[in-house]
Amino acid sequence: MVQTIQALILQQRRPRGSWVLLSIAMMMLGITILHYLTGGYLLRYHSIFRSLYYLPIAVAAVVWGRRGGLLTSVVTTAVYLPNVLFIKGLPP
Repeated sequence: MVQTIQALILQQRRPRGSWVLLSIAMMMLGITILHYLTGGYLLRYHSIFRSLYYLPIAVAAVVWGRRGGLLTSVVTTAVYLPNVLFIKGLPP
């Protein structure tokens, strides 16, 4: 009986998957836009934006566990990789 009540409480607290997925995608899109539109001479901001990519990975890991965190990190790497490969002469 106690386990059933705990399961019901946990189900009510768990956010809906589609809203979380949408918010993670919006975070990644916003961070990517900020990062790609920032001039190369503003290295301090590039460093901040690069660090902000950890936020959607952490949210996905909390909500969906290890698989969600790993999948989000792979997507983040795919989004960030063109910046590293095609913009030469600047630190990533």
